[in-house]
Amino acid sequence: MFKKPTLRILGNLSTTGDGVFQALNDDPQMQLLPSAGDRNSGLKRGSYYLFVNIRTFEGKILRPTLYLDFGGGMSEAQGSKFVAKRIDGDRWFFHFSARRNIKLLRFDPSESPCRFSVEDIVLVSSTKLHCAKVKAALKDLIHQFLPSYQSQTGRTSQSETFDISNLANMSMNGRNEHQDLDQQRLKLFESEYNSRVYTSKDGRHYYEYAGLATDPLGNVSKNVKSIAFYLPQMHPIPENDAWWGRGFTEWANVSKAVPRFSGHYQPRLPGELGFYDLRCVETMRRQVELANIYGLSAFCFYYYWFSGHRLLERPLDMFLSNQDLQLDFCVCWANENWTRRWDGLESDILISQKHSEQDSEAVFNDWLRYFQDKRYIKVDGKPLLLIYRPDLIPDFERTTRTWREMARNAGYRGLHIVAANAFGNQELSVAGLDGLYEFPPHNVRVPHVDASLTWFEGNHKTHAFSYGDAVQFAETQHESAADEPVTIHPGALVGWDTEARKPGRGDVMVGSNPTLFRRWLSSAYRKALRSGPNAPKLVFINAWNEWAEGAYLEPDRRHGYGYLTALRSVVREFGLESSTLKSYCDSHNATSQDPKSKAIILHLFYADLIDEFADRIEAAQRIIDADIILTVPELWTLQELEEAVHKLAPRKVFVASNVGRDVYPFILACRNVVKDGYTHVCKIHSKKSTHRVDGAAWRNDLVAGLLSNDALALLERTYFPDSTYSLAAPANSFLPLGNNEYIAGNRIHYDALVQMFGIGPYDDREFVAGTMFWCRFDALTPIFDCALSDVDFGVDLGQVDGTLAHAFERVFAMVSSQQGGNLYKIDTSFEFNIKRPI
Repeated sequence: MFKKPTLRILGNLSTTGDGVFQALNDDPQMQLLPSAGDRNSGLKRGSYYLFVNIRTFEGKILRPTLYLDFGGGMSEAQGSKFVAKRIDGDRWFFHFSARRNIKLLRFDPSESPCRFSVEDIVLVSSTKLHCAKVKAALKDLIHQFLPSYQSQTGRTSQSETFDISNLANMSMNGRNEHQDLDQQRLKLFESEYNSRVYTSKDGRHYYEYAGLATDPLGNVSKNVKSIAFYLPQMHPIPENDAWWGRGFTEWANVSKAVPRFSGHYQPRLPGELGFYDLRCVETMRRQVELANIYGLSAFCFYYYWFSGHRLLERPLDMFLSNQDLQLDFCVCWANENWTRRWDGLESDILISQKHSEQDSEAVFNDWLRYFQDKRYIKVDGKPLLLIYRPDLIPDFERTTRTWREMARNAGYRGLHIVAANAFGNQELSVAGLDGLYEFPPHNVRVPHVDASLTWFEGNHKTHAFSYGDAVQFAETQHESAADEPVTIHPGALVGWDTEARKPGRGDVMVGSNPTLFRRWLSSAYRKALRSGPNAPKLVFINAWNEWAEGAYLEPDRRHGYGYLTALRSVVREFGLESSTLKSYCDSHNATSQDPKSKAIILHLFYADLIDEFADRIEAAQRIIDADIILTVPELWTLQELEEAVHKLAPRKVFVASNVGRDVYPFILACRNVVKDGYTHVCKIHSKKSTHRVDGAAWRNDLVAGLLSNDALALLERTYFPDSTYSLAAPANSFLPLGNNEYIAGNRIHYDALVQMFGIGPYDDREFVAGTMFWCRFDALTPIFDCALSDVDFGVDLGQVDGTLAHAFERVFAMVSSQQGGNLYKIDTSFEFNIKRPI
């Protein structure tokens, strides 16, 4: 009735022969054979459930994943990768659907090294759930896999994860889709339409969307120079007016792009900067400001020269003439012919290159004014010059000798010349080049994933690739590049989608997001740092603003400042050094006085709010006798930490990794003071919520609702003396968990925490929005004692929702009640400014 698949080792695994596997690294892989022993057995199209019981002996199981191969190889593309949901303890399940036959399946049991055994594995087709016998057998199977869940709740869950009838309904829907193609297409277009309506109403993908950073970059050393390519195109010029129509800019292409398959992110809509015009210096001033906020080192301006005729020169010259634009820069001569390739007519030349000895001297004389600017990047006293296609320049070695001699005559030590690692440039003699720069997607070799997508047109000419595959390819290349015959500076690609320029016949990398981009960029940084001690450590990013190619760091409507936040995260990862801060904290904590019975635990992320919180806490301490426990991020300077300690006078202070928002620092602080005997603690933090226009008002309301004179007087009379209360928060900050909108993108993390802490039905429960509250210290013991570390909270990319920290926000109140105790709603005469605090 059910299939009992077998598993065979593919890679990164060893076995002792007794059914126990050892994951050798964080990427163990196994082939899943639906029919025992048959390597050629696949699955017919349809919808399936895979239940698996994994017993762990060492380490822990992290994100079991299933990959489907439809004949084009395994990928992370939409519809090919499925992450397991935890049922309880060692039990997991997958639900996956396929509109085509599946050739192969791969099971990755964990993303972390561990030792484990697969105790049971069952595969069932959900299309058979309407059969009474199968349905009954599946019910027994569900009970087998869910004993603890059933015993805790005493009823069947209302979520589709565990409700058998819901599974059957899902199966019927899947069967109908296969039987009725017209209905399937209708649902598909309806889904895409609703997605675009959601965007038009300023809807955001909160798990990817990051608000504007308002904190300083931090005390980082820029030991790697990150350089983003800058397209100076977004303004009209006479030539483009003649070739493409009056007023043409790249925005004309960007705005008319349409999606070609389900989930295709088109059109790309700009965020804060809008559809800008690069004749406006205020736009460039804000671009430079954003680059500095997020840690970008430099712009590399594309430079267009055609035998003395310049194109798109205005933004670069405007940058040169405005010395207040404090950002390093260099130029890349894009020395190709301009053709009508956007129309598919590559042979129709609009303006051509005519390389000659005289032209080489003339173009250098034009570069010289940029080289002389103090912001221009120099490598060992040599201006950095990028040439896109040196293979197009006759006798390139002689040309470079001429340029180097002209540079020395101008007072420099020469030129540092690099070319794109493409077009056979690696074969050029090293006498003409000082190195190459990676320029993805060039030289990124990954398979098509066209077959895994649901296309709107059957005769499309667009080709799709997996961005996740590209990241893995780049990581492998960067790790194996120890003995390169010529220096290759690493690069990273933000994204890739040429639909805007080549409607219906472009290339697109599906699945790009800030988290994956961070992986790629981090890999590039590691490669740069492995270069020799005297080698320039440069990383090239494609790109700052290539909107028509889907390669841009600039904020957009879907991701907000997500890609910029990923950049900043990498800059901090490789540039922060916090040992001085931690030594200071250790010295301070060694002199701490005996604890009081209560403590205010403050995570002060923003140093510019030191005075605000010092004033608020000083006023509160006139009413209540409480210690201050302070946590600060590792990106602070020592001077900022000393100022905070002087003004806030904390009993203890700890440096917390920049993960888990305010949640992990709170857990860290509680673990460090668990033996100090506190009966009650107040959790507050320096919340800004930059994605909201009322973020500061929300913070002030939440803190005042806990520490105002009226609130503290009420707590002293009613809450602290009564041990039946476990947690207290302003009445207006309680929201119902039964409202799905408040769970939204947190569902996966939230369900995992519910299972971890053994929380029963929660539909009629409430949570504290904003994560600020008073609590009885012992009521949150399960949270302090849990095995989660900073690694589990992952890298913080500024997402406004959907992280583990956001899921924790929704369980604090329930965990405290689970330990025995009622919730106390602080209701004073204080009026909240915020009417919907979420």
